[in-house]
Amino acid sequence: MRLKQVYVFPNGFQNEARFMYGWLRHYNLTPSWGDLSDGQGRILLPEGEVSCLLMMAEHNPARFGNASTIREVAYDVS
Repeated sequence: MRLKQVYVFPNGFQNEARFMYGWLRHYNLTPSWGDLSDGQGRILLPEGEVSCLLMMAEHNPARFGNASTIREVAYDVS
């Protein structure tokens, strides 16, 4: 399964990263954590779920962020 990084929360925003992780699970997506060694919160999604996240972001950017920003951040990590 190929994973794509969809969110990067800067160091100091771990609570926000955990909150977003919970929202993604609430909407039946299967997020996982990326490399956290530098203190940044990286959230990964399976490649097949990224389009669903982008659709949700287009309809509710206040909750999921700007879809164009997610597209910029999204890249393969595995």
